[in-house]
Amino acid sequence: MRRFKKKWIKKLIILLVLFLASGAGILFWMNRNQEEDVLEKITWKDATLPVVSAQVEGNQVNILHGYVEDMNVVGMRDTITPLPDNRQLELLVDTYGVQINSIYYEIKSIDGERLIDKTDLSSWDTNENKLSLKLPIQNLLDENEEYQLIIHLVDSNKREIRYYTRIIESNQLKTKDMIDFVLNFHEKTLSDDSSLAAYLKPSTSDTTTFGTVNLNGNFSQLTWGTLAPKQIDETKVFLTDINDTIATFRLESTVRYTDDNGKKQTCKVIESFSVQNVYSQWYVLSYERNASQVFDGSKNQVVDGKINFGIQPTDSITTVSSSNGQYQAFVLNGELWRYNAKDGKDLGLVKVFSFKQDADDVRADYRAHDIKIVSVKDDGRVIYGYMNCGNHEGEVGMEFYHYNATNKSLEEIFYLSYDKSFEMLEQQLGKLCYITDDNIFYLMFNQKIYAVDFQGNESVKIVDNVTEDNISISMDGSAVAWQEDNSKNGADTLQVLYMDTGEQNTITANKGELLRTLGFVENDFVYGIVKKTDAKKVSESESVPMYRLVIVNNKGEEQVHYQ
Repeated sequence: MRRFKKKWIKKLIILLVLFLASGAGILFWMNRNQEEDVLEKITWKDATLPVVSAQVEGNQVNILHGYVEDMNVVGMRDTITPLPDNRQLELLVDTYGVQINSIYYEIKSIDGERLIDKTDLSSWDTNENKLSLKLPIQNLLDENEEYQLIIHLVDSNKREIRYYTRIIESNQLKTKDMIDFVLNFHEKTLSDDSSLAAYLKPSTSDTTTFGTVNLNGNFSQLTWGTLAPKQIDETKVFLTDINDTIATFRLESTVRYTDDNGKKQTCKVIESFSVQNVYSQWYVLSYERNASQVFDGSKNQVVDGKINFGIQPTDSITTVSSSNGQYQAFVLNGELWRYNAKDGKDLGLVKVFSFKQDADDVRADYRAHDIKIVSVKDDGRVIYGYMNCGNHEGEVGMEFYHYNATNKSLEEIFYLSYDKSFEMLEQQLGKLCYITDDNIFYLMFNQKIYAVDFQGNESVKIVDNVTEDNISISMDGSAVAWQEDNSKNGADTLQVLYMDTGEQNTITANKGELLRTLGFVENDFVYGIVKKTDAKKVSESESVPMYRLVIVNNKGEEQVHYQ
């Protein structure tokens, strides 16, 4: 199976649908074939979708980004918006110049199965590029129960844009107190307030970094040491969960400070809180701050062939080198860079991909995308993936691109859509992501395994329905095994695919037995055998014992067994 069998081959379909708001995957392929010019070059367009935020207890919270397709509401759980006592939810729409012709909203059960309410708005207030509106939510909701709110904006081009947040009605929530507390905690970290010391725990973590800070750090670390940063924007507040005593928040802000060399540096800061209020006593159940210094590839950031990333969250930088050491690719702040160690000209740094635009635009730093580097070739090729705006604005999915290193342009290969949030997409990706020397790329996405032939622009869906429970992947990613069905007890047949050679082995159970995939020892596959009679003796909640373990090599030959 070095190239796809003809009966499996499907011509690649380029999906001409739009994507942005809450993320997508991109897999870029660099320096594919410089003589071919069969793909259209991509020119990145600025974001065009309005953003919506809620006014809750006098605070602007939960900035929502738009989608141009219906999403599966089960996967849209990023924020929750408590309703005021009069159920008149106030929203602010920043249109960025887009003309909005009509607005309506829907309320659904949290599983999306029941439509509770659907209401058209007849009027709203307009002030330049901002709309103020109130949703007259009817008395149809059960108290303390979560629902899904979908806001629909229809623009002058009849484009329908959707915004998702959970809502809850309850007179037991301490929403204003909760918001005030986390904002006050945030401000104290910038002012060296000694009262924060009461929330610290015995230190067991790294206290030498400002990149990732939690309550196991020390007071100096929590309050930025001697950096004395100044916040240069308004704090963005996202409420992600709340009940009568506990709430979880995410705060986003930007700070500026002077480093040891006297140079002004900028950091993007994300703080995650879980706070509790019991009998007027405040508890910080968890706190983590991740700060990421803005990287611009300037001269002082590369010294003697070494790249200085500055303050960064722990384990946040993905760096992959070519085998000859000349090329390095790394992901930082949602951007992809390539560094040529032998290129003294312009420091050898190339920003391959970025969504950045106007810094005052809240859409510019919307980080619901990611990039995964698969490998870097000795001639400068980079294969990588995940993403956020441009031609697929307002969708979630994964996009494959070709990066032309000669003219530094991106060319779209194809796109896979996804109907849930970026957070759920992120969990899907990375489990299987492998490219062979023959430029066939294997990918697990949305419970399917695909093989993509970049040279022939062909793709094959190898497995249609696979879950984490019935798949095993070797440590180096070059081999994958799966059960032919999703039974938790086992399957009649196992498949083992060695991607470098394209060889696929089938292991079939004997009569009265089931097989279960267990994993790999290097490239030798390990599976277990279950007796069907044993499976009948246990309940649904119990695990059926295996009576035999078998290890086979890449030719399917048994090496050893334990019984």
